[in-house]
Amino acid sequence: MTDTPIINGNKQYILITGECRDNPVLLYLHGGPGTPDFFFVRDMLKPLENIFTICYWEQRGAGRSYATLADKNLLTLEQMILDAEAVTRYLEDKFGQSKIYVLGQSWGTFLGAHLVNRHPDLFHAYISVGQVTDQYLSELESYEFVKQQAEIRKDKSVISKLNKHPFPVRGAGVKGWSAYLNFQRWYVAVYRGSMRKQNIFLPAIWKLLFCKEYSLKDKLNYMKGASLSLDKLWDNIISTNISYTITEYQLPVYFFHGKHDHHTYYEGAQNYFEKLTAPQKRFYTFPDAAHFPHVECFEEFERIVKEEILA
Repeated sequence: MTDTPIINGNKQYILITGECRDNPVLLYLHGGPGTPDFFFVRDMLKPLENIFTICYWEQRGAGRSYATLADKNLLTLEQMILDAEAVTRYLEDKFGQSKIYVLGQSWGTFLGAHLVNRHPDLFHAYISVGQVTDQYLSELESYEFVKQQAEIRKDKSVISKLNKHPFPVRGAGVKGWSAYLNFQRWYVAVYRGSMRKQNIFLPAIWKLLFCKEYSLKDKLNYMKGASLSLDKLWDNIISTNISYTITEYQLPVYFFHGKHDHHTYYEGAQNYFEKLTAPQKRFYTFPDAAHFPHVECFEEFERIVKEEILA
């Protein structure tokens, strides 16, 4: 089922899946910014539909919500937090629940951390997959990973590109970052820093092309939304160190992190987890996963959710 509520004056899309509307509601905050991934993750996460009503929200300016974006200047971090709060209240009212669960992945953890920090009363728990901390240090670690792998493989073309687009300095504008990230992210995936067993872009592109919930226009708009979201939100991400700005949570928090994650570096998430305080907190390491442990190691992820989060 697809819902299209008006969220703070802007129609936005929510794909809702589940077997029983009386189950707990799980709000899924996608990554990016601006790259919804329900078409990629929903098949693997489908077994969770018997314990959750899963709500895949396509954020302002992203995916199918790109076409309904009225004012690009409202694509700000503050507006995204306000939208996430409004979506949460909409879902609680729709399903008659006073609290829901929230799962953030990648950029979704950056948004999710701000959301639950501001409104802990709206949620049972915060589930973080690939937690953003100091993204500048994550990017530096990712750069070193690609450089090392290219040198090991004697991939001269990649080394040449790294020399042509050196790692951006602190304070670099989004244009400098975009030129760098446009090629760097591909090689993170090629060298298995996104997913361990395959280049994530290949199955993701295939599934997007054949996604029945997306019209041809939605598919053509997908990268437009991703590019716009990066342009408007990247400065917030790269200049904010959540390790210092959000250190206390008023609800249970559960971190899931792949050991081989080269988007949001593992050590940064681990160090952040150690310093934060919460009524209950758990950190789960996935030694055979990268940036998508909930997909790459779904059976273990499902077990933890059932036995430790919902118990």
